[in-house]
Amino acid sequence: MSRNAILLGLSALSIGCLLAVRPALSATPHCAPRPDLVETLAERGGESWRSSGLAQNGSVVETFAADNGNWTILITRPDGISCQLAAGEAFASEALGAEPA
Repeated sequence: MSRNAILLGLSALSIGCLLAVRPALSATPHCAPRPDLVETLAERGGESWRSSGLAQNGSVVETFAADNGNWTILITRPDGISCQLAAGEAFASEALGAEPA
């Protein structure tokens, strides 16, 4: 199994955990129609689409990243509304199917 597939699976699991505990969190995720969030990520942070996967509930989990290493994870529901779940720095990736170093 590729490293990206493992990371995407772990991300989906983490997202599931975040969604399960969401009522306990003090901050509400930033949500908007997907095109609006994608435009904001590109204009404000230079982030572009890097990877995606389909969750069991029909939502799409996507990673956006900038060349400077900043990254954002969005989840888009089947109704087209996306929510920013996480953001950070030091993004790195490998080609799909490549063995980890």
